[in-house]
Amino acid sequence: MADQLTEFLRSKKDQSTGGPEDWDAKKSEWLASLQKLYARIRNLMDESIRDGTVDVFEFEAEVNEDYIGTYRVPQLGLTVGRDRVLFSPKGVNVIGAEGRVDLQGDRDTVTLIRTASGGDGEWEVVLQRVPKLVAVPLDESSLAAALQRVMSA
Repeated sequence: MADQLTEFLRSKKDQSTGGPEDWDAKKSEWLASLQKLYARIRNLMDESIRDGTVDVFEFEAEVNEDYIGTYRVPQLGLTVGRDRVLFSPKGVNVIGAEGRVDLQGDRDTVTLIRTASGGDGEWEVVLQRVPKLVAVPLDESSLAAALQRVMSA
């Protein structure tokens, strides 16, 4: 039994070869992916922004993560009538994804995850976490559903 455990642990260590993680590069890629996400959100809501239905604002906040430390991230906010929602980055070091942003409103919080590193990465809206993660690509329909879920009735 102990041999099986030892072999398993050795194989896990062998799989993680490839040198140490470049945390500065990972943080830079994460920050760039956030700007691309926010540009995509603005693009999806372009008509509503242009006609004044939605006001968009951006500001910075601090995030503290293992291995990276404390750093500043952009947050995107939307004001629609009396409702205000916030896209709040939680970090790049998350289990099962390459980054997480929470969409927070008065009623609820919806999680967005980045599913691929490098290049543009793909952003998805999490519909369910348990018993199995279910997420759909971020598009006009999934963004509308997420906003409806987090905004006051």
